[in-house]
Amino acid sequence: MESDSFFNEIIERALICIERWLDIDVFSSFIAFKPLFEKRIENSELKGLSRTVIISNFSENNILKFNNGKITDIENIKGYPEINACDVCIPKNFLIKLLLGDRTTDEINHIVQDAFVNPESKNLIETLFPKKISLPDSDY
Repeated sequence: MESDSFFNEIIERALICIERWLDIDVFSSFIAFKPLFEKRIENSELKGLSRTVIISNFSENNILKFNNGKITDIENIKGYPEINACDVCIPKNFLIKLLLGDRTTDEINHIVQDAFVNPESKNLIETLFPKKISLPDSDY
């Protein structure tokens, strides 16, 4: 099935990113997950999205530029963000939990009080990074 090959490709890209995550490179994960983000936007009420999304971990700002639902550019700018300009601003270790679907923004904000999600962007962030149920592997 086409969806299975797409899913397997995403998993393969995720594993490549995870291998590098002793020093996690969030920017590379945005590039690796680009097709997944575009598919999530396409299959949501945000289909045709055209805007810039700024995701920060307080030391880097990852900027995703959407045009008609497709990511046309991904930039990484070092430095402390302008909080009001960000769509989401979460410390690095917790941003990974959001990226991988381990935690929602509400759950992260409950743990880390300085995590910030622009209320106008909450639906977009939840569409890009939905919480996924972990399935334990039986081969331990």
